[in-house]
Amino acid sequence: MSLDSTLTFSSPLTSAEAEKKWDTLWYVPELKDSAWLWWFILLFIHDENTISTGICRQLMILWSTKADKEISCNNFSLKIPKPIVYRSEEKTVLNGAAACWFYDSNTMNENFIFEQGTITIDSVERKLYQAGQHLSQLTQKGKNLLLEISMPNKGFELKAELSQKDDHFAIGPNHGRSNFGPFYVEGTRLELLELKGLLSHREKQEIRGTAYFQKILLYAPPPQWYWGIYHFPDGSYLTYMQTFFGKPFFEGYKDKEVSMDRSYITFTRDFLYYDKPTESVYETSNLEVKAHNHGEDLWKHTLSAKENGFSASAVAESYSISTWKFEKKIAFLPIKSRFCYGEYPAVIKNLSIETKKGKIFQSCGWGNMENTWGFLL
Repeated sequence: MSLDSTLTFSSPLTSAEAEKKWDTLWYVPELKDSAWLWWFILLFIHDENTISTGICRQLMILWSTKADKEISCNNFSLKIPKPIVYRSEEKTVLNGAAACWFYDSNTMNENFIFEQGTITIDSVERKLYQAGQHLSQLTQKGKNLLLEISMPNKGFELKAELSQKDDHFAIGPNHGRSNFGPFYVEGTRLELLELKGLLSHREKQEIRGTAYFQKILLYAPPPQWYWGIYHFPDGSYLTYMQTFFGKPFFEGYKDKEVSMDRSYITFTRDFLYYDKPTESVYETSNLEVKAHNHGEDLWKHTLSAKENGFSASAVAESYSISTWKFEKKIAFLPIKSRFCYGEYPAVIKNLSIETKKGKIFQSCGWGNMENTWGFLL
């Protein structure tokens, strides 16, 4: 999931400031009853033609916790009455869940991992691990994140290194917080990491590509949103997010998003493009995302953005989908709260940015988009 703070990239970080932002990856605050905390990683595993087509294998893994007496997600019943089960100066043990999907270039393997269990956060060793039927672990070593996933029953093993090769402040880690009355969202992001490692799935092979990371604390009912993150061959990236209220709010009963009526009230808009060749950042809240169905269960986002000094446009098209369906009772009411969000491996095409100095053009990039519908209380 991809709700995050509105971050303004205005100046480089000192090494001390950067270190403090790395620290936020491993800090676990006191969690109020409605707080939702997660760590989220997207791997873009390059195939032979990814640079030219934007299509690649993708893996998402999420570790999360949220206090709920009982909530159903993808027909799995989760019971987390108390998120924090143990805390010391060095470690926090959470009652939560690990979830993972894997697009293997042909099939979307939903619920690849889905199990409730304890998640241990070690702030001294800078490590997160969840052990159960499957093992998953994330460790920080300097400016690298080491990800390990072991699934003996599925013959799957991943050992990946996510490296921060670009020290530009727009890459991250960046930490911020946005307040909305009594609600807030707080997050730390690493926008573009280099991926390399070993993957055992049918056969053992070396892998390369890029990755995206976020840690988010959400203290608010989740709204509807459009979101996307895209990486480009030259080391540039684009991310955008638009949160809103509209007809999809009432469509949680649908397993797949099908509404073509996208009238809505917008809450927030954020667009950011980092141009690696010039080390320039193009950022604005003047963004419009239009969602269009372009095949069964698949969507595309048409983007337009404008700010003093630049204007931008692009089209992102999905080629697969993984859907997360949450459902829970609403006190004594006869209806249930139902919230869904789709994660879509996607290609971004024909990104054009007109600036006072000239035109920036990217014909193709690889990434992922999200749409949401329904509501969750």
